[in-house]
Amino acid sequence: MSRFYRDSSDRVWSIVACHVLFCMIVENEEERLTMRSFLVHVHDDSCLDARLKVAVDLARSFDGHLTCLHATPYEFFMPNDVYGTLIAQMAAEQRSNAARMHETLNGKLADSGVEWDWMEQEGMVVTRLFQQAGLSDLVLLGACDEETGEPGYSSLPGELAIETQTPVMVVPQSSSAFDVTAPAVVAWKGTSESSRALRAAVPLLAKAASVDIVTSHEAGSSDYDVAAEAAQTFLSHHGIASQVTKLEDTSKSVATDLNEFTQSKGAGLIVMGAFGQSRLRQRVFGGVTREMLSNVQVPLFLCH
Repeated sequence: MSRFYRDSSDRVWSIVACHVLFCMIVENEEERLTMRSFLVHVHDDSCLDARLKVAVDLARSFDGHLTCLHATPYEFFMPNDVYGTLIAQMAAEQRSNAARMHETLNGKLADSGVEWDWMEQEGMVVTRLFQQAGLSDLVLLGACDEETGEPGYSSLPGELAIETQTPVMVVPQSSSAFDVTAPAVVAWKGTSESSRALRAAVPLLAKAASVDIVTSHEAGSSDYDVAAEAAQTFLSHHGIASQVTKLEDTSKSVATDLNEFTQSKGAGLIVMGAFGQSRLRQRVFGGVTREMLSNVQVPLFLCH
């Protein structure tokens, strides 16, 4: 009788131990498939409100933290300003602008329910973002021209994507929210840049309702290229179902076809590798990355 109870007790403890181990494995997997630290570029442009809304939704979905970085350029040079009067005036205006932006963010994020902090630094924007990106899971930038502050091509996402290992999300002015459960599109070219972008986007793709891996008629055919089916298998190892689609060969550009496909799927995110060819060639002949950055329609997730 006592042995029966002892054997039963051993079985119970074995079941409990297995359950605890299973919970630990699930918890570790969930921890690995997450993003917690979001770096948001704060600048007085027309896309700021949109990227703040997207950043807040991401922080809520992943129980994350927002670091809002405002960089104030300190390098002023005016040949005719002998006594430095104009430089001092410009510096004062920059500080006043930073204080105003901080107050604006307080108003927008105070009731958001997410943790955030304000970081104000002097220096070039790309340099300061690069310094902070290394310890961030994702950098959020606006799809706005740096000079005008209006929607248009921005070189900043490309610069950051190339210089840092941290993925970049470019948010268009039209984004009023970010639904992590919306369908997602992966622009696949089989390059190392595509592979890095796919791996970095796993936490987001794991939450998407559906994932389409899209290839184009212009996809490369190098011996080093990885087939879209291999990307599909990789995602399946993370429990993410996906389907492979090849865009039809049309007279339109790949970027146009990709945007139209994304709209037809009702997708809320595009994942792609950034600048698969040299930057010089991209500037001279153009490229899919540059064209996508010139016409961002849904949040664009980039990784080089």
